[in-house]
Amino acid sequence: MHARLWFYPEHVDISADDNYDSAVIVNSRFIAGAERNALDPDSQEDYEEKKLDTLWPSVRENIERLNRGW
Repeated sequence: MHARLWFYPEHVDISADDNYDSAVIVNSRFIAGAERNALDPDSQEDYEEKKLDTLWPSVRENIERLNRGW
């Protein structure tokens, strides 16, 4: 099985100076995600139906653990 794993921002706090010349990320929270790779199923329709349901249990557990913050 091929799986795509990624992180995407759920929440990002940014602080900028008065002139907006510089900014700093002061707080962020990223969410992990995974789905089956499109190369595995027989068709695009099959992929759309099964991309989340057919992940290995270990992949699901790791994603859930990451999103709980360990």
